[in-house]
Amino acid sequence: MLLSTTWDYACGKIITTPGQVQWKRKAALITAIVGDMGLLVFFKYYMFTVENINHILAALGLERITFASCRCCSRRAYRFTRSWP
Repeated sequence: MLLSTTWDYACGKIITTPGQVQWKRKAALITAIVGDMGLLVFFKYYMFTVENINHILAALGLERITFASCRCCSRRAYRFTRSWP
């Protein structure tokens, strides 16, 4: 939220500066809009996407295989370090 506010403030200062060239004002406006929309899309759809990917992996049975192989590797590594003189 602070990042968005600071970004919009900086773009607003560029837009309202007297004597600023027209293309810089348009660029600042477009940058502010694209930045705000980008943050909105990221925070709105990030968890939605992650949850759907997790559901797909769970339906395919890949999450169990992944976690089982991680547990297996960590147990082997633990046994190897414990038996090292």
